[in-house]
Amino acid sequence: MKNLKTTLGANAAFSASTGLLQLIFTKELLTVMALEEPIILQSIGAGLLIFSLYLAYLIMRPIQLLKETRVIVAMDFAWVFGSFILVVWNPFYLATAGLWILSFAALVVLLLALLQLKFLKEHNKKAL
Repeated sequence: MKNLKTTLGANAAFSASTGLLQLIFTKELLTVMALEEPIILQSIGAGLLIFSLYLAYLIMRPIQLLKETRVIVAMDFAWVFGSFILVVWNPFYLATAGLWILSFAALVVLLLALLQLKFLKEHNKKAL
């Protein structure tokens, strides 16, 4: 359970820091990524902050944590899949730097999702 909480904590920290960066440095990120609409980054940033608070809430509630971890992992995989689609098709015509930023974030989220899944399975095996 400790490893699962630690990994979910890392997910919360990454989500919060990424969300804050998007809110604080919206103008700079718009330039680097070649985006025009700030609402895109601001909405994603706010969503990431809410998600990180939800993760922090779950970490403090072990029973809910075990029930919700699969949902969190599914959400992480959906984020990675969506990022993959955006990088491959690039419908917003992101600059190369934007595609790299998106790819890096997706790789971090994928790693966290795989670790969360691994530690959840380990916990379930111990519980049997």
